Amino acid sequence: MGQDTASSNGNPTLTYTPLHSGCIRLLRLSPHFDADARIHCQLFSYPVTVGHSDTSSHLYEALSYVWGDSGKQHAITVTDERGDFDLPVTANLHAALTHLRNPLLDRVIWVDAVCVNQYDNMEKAEQIQHMAEIYSNAARVVVWLGDREAEGRDDSEVLESLRVVASGIPFDPLFLAHGKLDEKVMTLINGSWFNRIWVSQLLHGVLQEVSAARSVLIKCGSAEVDGFAFCRGLELLSSILPELRGRGLPPTIPLIRGANFRSKQISMSTERFSLNLSPLGELVDMYQAYQSTLRHDKVFSLLGMSSDDWLPDGLLPNYEQLWEELLRRLVRYLIGDQASVEAWPDTEMVVARGVGRILATISDISFVAGRRVASLTPTKSSGWAGLDGGLPFQAWAKPLQVGDLVCLLQGAPCPVIVRPHADYFSIVVICPPFTVENEDLNPEQILEYNFLLVWDWETELETLPGKESEFAGWLGRRAPQCLGEEPQALSGRQVRLRDKALILEDMGEYEQARLAFLEVGNSFQQDLGQENLHTLDAKERMALLHNKMG
Repeated sequence: MGQDTASSNGNPTLTYTPLHSGCIRLLRLSPHFDADARIHCQLFSYPVTVGHSDTSSHLYEALSYVWGDSGKQHAITVTDERGDFDLPVTANLHAALTHLRNPLLDRVIWVDAVCVNQYDNMEKAEQIQHMAEIYSNAARVVVWLGDREAEGRDDSEVLESLRVVASGIPFDPLFLAHGKLDEKVMTLINGSWFNRIWVSQLLHGVLQEVSAARSVLIKCGSAEVDGFAFCRGLELLSSILPELRGRGLPPTIPLIRGANFRSKQISMSTERFSLNLSPLGELVDMYQAYQSTLRHDKVFSLLGMSSDDWLPDGLLPNYEQLWEELLRRLVRYLIGDQASVEAWPDTEMVVARGVGRILATISDISFVAGRRVASLTPTKSSGWAGLDGGLPFQAWAKPLQVGDLVCLLQGAPCPVIVRPHADYFSIVVICPPFTVENEDLNPEQILEYNFLLVWDWETELETLPGKESEFAGWLGRRAPQCLGEEPQALSGRQVRLRDKALILEDMGEYEQARLAFLEVGNSFQQDLGQENLHTLDAKERMALLHNKMG
């Protein structure tokens, strides 16, 4: 939700009036003619649960923004039931409030940094569970992209051009190139707001439209445009401008565009308010690379969108919980508690070991009706029929590649898609949008293997390790402090290579499997001797593979 700051009048914890259960604070922004005048606002309590049974909108706005550099702060005056106090806010928030302030009328807004006591972890944990509700109930979400006018950049031309393109007014494409609009648009959508994890939470909240009055307003300094026009303009431009078409639009764009056309969805199976958009695992697959001030929010921010009927207590907001423990609990929830899982502080990666079987390989990726679709070739041993029509790409943080494997781990609720490396597998998609039942598989040939799995949220797509990458080298690059601390449950390199060779054989990749057994056999012979059973087994498998290859 945010990070602690210092107040000129002492700790605001002593000033904030405690909230009753089911309530939030709203901010009443006082008007002023002078743009340079000090910001004054009044906080008041508001029952967030009001209006669940009707379709009336709540007469407040919700601000979506990036906190920005905490080292650059401005003080604002806040009035609570206990009196006035000074509260430092980041320069970006101060600029947003300045531009939102009306010269004559109060403006009622929800702003996390002011309306939530950032010094009280218990309150933050409670309020974070209302995030989806807060943004779902808001009459409008104001998306603040920053005061770029103050940086010497004028975004009014960009926003106006997007509005014109969206309106259908004829325009000369040469104008786009002459005005370097493609560069300006790319600069805008490459900004920090579009890479922020809470953006998805906020936008999904506003998608839960309950009246025609709801909308999204995109604002850059004094320039502003309706959210639908902003997104529609971007989508049309992406079909014209090569750079936009090649880069692709952020996954938040279609969410903003559809804000006026979605109905409210509230989970009735539990007391937890949820927008029921997607399973938690699918949300993590999409948004794991998004930025967040606190790592915990990369999980907590997705809970209000999750369609899971039940979530374990260990995943509910609790900022006192160690990050590595939260990550371990998340992985066990997604792939089952039969897997052993290890995570470390200050990293967004997990090493897991489990037993499972190979269901299919991704044999081809093609475009069908303008959308990428992966073709799956089931392994002979699995007995699985595969997916009719293939697997359409989702907005995954790590897209699929030919050669990726569909696996089913023991105890896992759904398959996982992994990428093979020299002696381990990296998780590409932990929760694909399909399930496989045991009755769909061949009961007579259950070939199960040991999998060493790596799930790394921080590695960019362009720098994913190659097939030749070995586990020890990966761990040394990503977490050198963990070298020598490999969990005891994990196999050594030789066993991992043997398991990889067995998997290649099951996939029908006989030549690759033969080469893998050759490496394994040489390693066993060097360390264990020529007559060792492991050495002899590797040589025997090489001979069998040679016969299969003819």
